[in-house]
Amino acid sequence: MKRFLIILSVVLALIAGGTLYYFVGKRYEVVIRQDQIDTALSERFPASKKYLDKVTEIASEAAKEFDETKVVYKLETKGAKTTGKAPSQGLRVS
Repeated sequence: MKRFLIILSVVLALIAGGTLYYFVGKRYEVVIRQDQIDTALSERFPASKKYLDKVTEIASEAAKEFDETKVVYKLETKGAKTTGKAPSQGLRVS
C-alpha cells in the first residue's frame, strides 16, 4: 500500500509538472467583444438610467429636508478620563 501511494504521488507530480511545462511555454490571447461585456454587466448590475435618476432625485429631496441645526445624537461624557479604555459609566447617548 505504501509503495502504491509513493508511485501514485510520483506519477501525479510528473503529470502536474508536464502540464505546467506545456502551458507555460504558450501565449494565450483572450478576446472579449464589447457587446459581451455590456451583456454581462447588464445581467449583474440591472440598474438602468431611469432607476439611477430616481435614486438621485430621492437623495436630493432628502438633502433639502436635512436641517443641520437639529441634533440627532448627542454624546455626553461625565467623569471620563483619557486612559485609552472606554468608561464603564458616564457615556450617555440621547
